[in-house]
Parts: sequence; structure tokens; C-alpha cells
Amino acid sequence: MLAVDWSGDPGAGTKPAAATYFALAVVAYDEEEIAAVLAQLRKDQQLPERFEYHFSEGPTKTDRIRFAFMRAIKQSSMRAAILSGSKAALSLNKHHQGISFLTTSICDLLAELPLVQIDGVSMVIDGTKGETKKLCERIMSHFKQWPSRPNRPRGLGSHQCDGIQIADMLAGAARHRVAGKTPDYLAPLTAKVSLKEAK
Repeated sequence: MLAVDWSGDPGAGTKPAAATYFALAVVAYDEEEIAAVLAQLRKDQQLPERFEYHFSEGPTKTDRIRFAFMRAIKQSSMRAAILSGSKAALSLNKHHQGISFLTTSICDLLAELPLVQIDGVSMVIDGTKGETKKLCERIMSHFKQWPSRPNRPRGLGSHQCDGIQIADMLAGAARHRVAGKTPDYLAPLTAKVSLKEAK
């Protein structure tokens, strides 16, 4: 499986300093393996069976849970590619933002993953609204030029997909890191993640 999520607004508007950074994560993972890993983690942390991991919400905001999450997925076969940076460094402008920026960036990150992890696999993107559907269509049009590619992407809610929760956690951690905040939650995953930072 492939899962995609991002942290921050992919638009180019002027916003407060906290919103000037953006991160995008593409995760390749085995669905059954990750379901078992996160089920055990929830049990170990005495969290509800259906607890959703979101980097910036609820109990997941604590260092203890964030680092435990990263250590847990480190033991899996998961691989990820992440793009992060300030909006200026990522060249987000009125001609390259929103769906256009996300489409290009997602396809660029897919190229960072081993071919065996993307060829013919299912791909899900966080969200079920119209904008997500448009993004899926744009990505599919890019795939037509690829000799090997994932299946047609589809939008899905994070509560329905452990992979999207992983992408959320990684994107949040990458945005936290590129903004110069500590601690670095991605540190345990150095061997698992291809990280592209634009500062």
C-alpha cells in the first residue's frame, strides 16, 4: 500500500510564522503488518483500539507517544519519502501551489521509493472531499507517462487507514523539524526515510 498526507497549507498565501512551513509524506507499507504493529502499540499505550494517531492532536502531542510511535514503525518494513521546507524554499507561489504543487511533489516522492513498493499497489490520500478527488485525477494523469506505477489513487479518511495515520505523523514530525523545533522525532527513522528538506 501507499499512503499520502501532508502538514501545513500547500497554498502560497501570507500566513503567521507557524504556518510558513510545509511537509508532505508518502509511505509504502504492508497493510496487515502495520495494522498489527499499531494495534500492539495502542494496547501497550493503553489507548482505545480505534485510536487515531495525529501528530498535532490529542494525546499524540506528547513526546512519549510520538517517540513510541516512531520506534514501533521502525521495526516494520515501512519505507517513506518526505518533502519539507519553508514555503519560500519550496517555491510555492501563485503559479505553483495547491493541487498543482501537491501533484508534482507526490510524483517526485514516489520516484524516491523502490520500484517494487509502488508498481501496481493501491494508493490512498487523506481526505474525501472534492479537492482530494481532483488531486487523485491529476496524479493519475501523471501516471500515464510512467512505465511502472501505482493503481488509481483514491481519497480516504484517516480513521479508515493506518497508513494515512503514519503519513500524518511523519509529515507533522518533518514540519516540526524543518521549522527548527526540537526534539527531532524523525531521528529514530533515519534508515527508513528519504528526507528532502528545503530551507
